Amino acid sequence: MVFRSWRIGLDIQCDGARAVALSRGRHGWCLQRWWDFPHLKTVPAGQIVLPEAMAAWHRQLPLGAQLRVSFPGSRTLQKTLSAEPGPLNEAQRVIYLAASMSTPLRMSAAELSLDYCAQSTGEYAVTAARREDVEGMCTALKQLRLTPAAIAPDASALQSFLPFITGRGHSTVIHQSGGYWLWASAQRWGCVDIAQAATAPALCEHIAVQTVQVITFHQAFAGNGVTYVDPWSALMRVQPPLPENGDSFAVALGLALARVRQ
Repeated sequence: MVFRSWRIGLDIQCDGARAVALSRGRHGWCLQRWWDFPHLKTVPAGQIVLPEAMAAWHRQLPLGAQLRVSFPGSRTLQKTLSAEPGPLNEAQRVIYLAASMSTPLRMSAAELSLDYCAQSTGEYAVTAARREDVEGMCTALKQLRLTPAAIAPDASALQSFLPFITGRGHSTVIHQSGGYWLWASAQRWGCVDIAQAATAPALCEHIAVQTVQVITFHQAFAGNGVTYVDPWSALMRVQPPLPENGDSFAVALGLALARVRQ
């Protein structure tokens, strides 16, 4: 059987894991397959545990498939840091940024795993996570014979939907997963505990955006200016049946749609 190159997003949450495989067609993204792996036992929110049902999943994936995996955004720290004081190579820059991030966390730079992106202002948008958490996820994936091309915070995956909604006048995506609101705009993304914002309008006030600029993938959260959009509408072609809980696949879809930075 001949496969087009698959882009697979795997979202790991406290209630299970969901995955979506896409391929690029002539006119847009096409759905190849989706998977839903529920946990057989309760997993505390924020913990990274892979469902037992994924044990043989690697056998269903074609060679050359590109896998992107979510990491709990609630277990990351974001910060904007000023540019380095002088010219640095890549390795030196990582050391500089790690040292800058480690100070407020009272952790050593070696205990952090970093990702950063240069801003037009000359500053760096830096995301940090505990290295042992990231390595623990990589170990769990390796045990299932899975090698991710990238590991990304779950909330940041929502940015992949922005090209499909900006023409409608919206600039921010919100989603709810694992006891947290996930949100993303072109320049920012984040997580908010639902205890801090019980409703979509309360979240919009918390992150300082107008409700008319916001879309949600949950029909229950639409209204009061917030617009519902089906996350599967970003695809040019789908193959029914789609999952009944289709909105819960939003992060997996966003991961599959995202471009892997080289």
